[in-house]
Order: sequence, then C-alpha cells, then structure tokens
Amino acid sequence: MTVRANIAALALAALPAVAALPVAAGSLAEPAPTPVIAPVIVEVAPLWAGGYVGAQAGYGWGSQGQSFDGNTWLGGLNAGFQGQTGAWVYGAEAEYDWAGDDINGLGLLKLRGGYATGNALVYAVAGGAYGDMDIRGKGYTDWGWLVGLGVDYMVTDNVFVGGEVDYMDWDEFDNSGKDIAETVATVRVGYKF
Repeated sequence: MTVRANIAALALAALPAVAALPVAAGSLAEPAPTPVIAPVIVEVAPLWAGGYVGAQAGYGWGSQGQSFDGNTWLGGLNAGFQGQTGAWVYGAEAEYDWAGDDINGLGLLKLRGGYATGNALVYAVAGGAYGDMDIRGKGYTDWGWLVGLGVDYMVTDNVFVGGEVDYMDWDEFDNSGKDIAETVATVRVGYKF
C-alpha cells in the first residue's frame, strides 16, 4: 500500500471523530441565564434591653381555711432591667402588690429569662416572695420562693403589655403553723426606656 493510500485510510478512519467534535464541545446555543436567588430577610427581634417600669393588676388564689383566705384582687408596680443577646433576653425585676382580705401585700424579687420572637417575649421567672399576711387575725411577714411564666408584647418601641402567672410558696409562714401557697395571675403594662 502506498503512502497516499495510508493517508487516505487514516483520514477516513478519523472522519467520525472529527464530525463528533462540535457535539463534544457543546452547543452553539446561548447558555441559560443563572437563576437569581432572592436575599433572605431575617427578622431581628425587637430590642428588649434596658430598664423599664410598669404596673400590674390581677387575682390571687391560694390556701384557705378558717385561719387564712388567699383569694383576693391585687395590683401594684414593678421595675426591672434586661439584657439581650440575639433573641435571648435575661434580667431582674422587683415588684410590689397591694391586696385585700388576708394578704396585705406581696413583694417579689425575680430573675427573668426568655426568648423574643417578633414583637413577643416569652419568659420564665424565679426568685423570692415576701408576704405580709394576716393569719388568725394577727399580722405575719415571711420570705418564700416563687416560679412563674409570662409573655410580653411590644406595642411601640417603648410600650409593652403582657400577662404573667406566678406560684408562691411559704413553708411554716413566720412560725405561724400555717403553710401558705398562692397563685397570682396578672395583666401588665410597662414602659421601656
């Protein structure tokens, strides 16, 4: 076989590979546009950090008997300070409530911790409860403990409303021979500055 025949045979054998080259290289059509991904907007919880003052009113119910009636309406004032890290909110609050029947007053010192979502803050409290109570017609005072749950809602940048339920317990109230437990549900309004 001659050199010309070898070149012709080689060119003939390479023809299918050359013909497929545009297919392997890709299409001549315009590439599809890259899809645009919309940015994700993360809602930042309102800033709950700072001091606040407020008022509350509600109803308490508790131990009953001939020597003590814990069912009463009550109302009072509160003040506190909160810090905030991301959506987590923490702080402390002092509250005093004036009441009726056998409860003259309640002083509460609370540690608060909660989670802010949107304009709402869901929180728990724990702390000490000071009670000024009449048992068997005689005045007694004592410290006990409390736990509770609440929710606040930011109405404006500075005004919030909410509700809270606290459970308080005093074992052997001021050596009176009476164990007292009181549950208090309140509605609250406050101003954050």
